[in-house]
Amino acid sequence: MFKDSQEGEVNSSTDIINEVVTDVIQDSLTISGICKDKDDDNIIACAVASNADYIVTGDTELLSVKKYKRIRILSPRDFELLFD
Repeated sequence: MFKDSQEGEVNSSTDIINEVVTDVIQDSLTISGICKDKDDDNIIACAVASNADYIVTGDTELLSVKKYKRIRILSPRDFELLFD
């Protein structure tokens, strides 16, 4: 799927995102039990803390939540369709 150099870039980007998410939610709020994966709960908490309207993701488990409070959780394609 990815060339070795691309896979390294993806892993590096994921690490950076996880670090930023941790920093953002560390001082704000904790959300747990929404998703099976604690990291997905952290993404939702980050979205709440930043007053996001949408979470755009390819993560199937996160997509299965569909909505948390006023935050819609959409695939990139569904998000794009909002603006067509």
